[in-house]
Amino acid sequence: MPLVNYIKSTLYTIKKKQSAAYAEELYVNLQLSKSLPHGEYAVISDLLLPNDGPFRTSQIDHIIVSTHGIFCIETK
Repeated sequence: MPLVNYIKSTLYTIKKKQSAAYAEELYVNLQLSKSLPHGEYAVISDLLLPNDGPFRTSQIDHIIVSTHGIFCIETK
């Protein structure tokens, strides 16, 4: 039974961290969308790219595309 409790506790901690990270990503997306001029910048959030690695995809939190360059932002 202690092993089951440990697994439940670990899964709860992981789920809690994931939901907090998602909320932070939404906040950053909102701030980027509000503060960058729409005609000059495009904000792409939560982009999944296929790859040949063990997880088969890579996730990028935010990409900003403009005439000044392409910027990738990883939200922590």
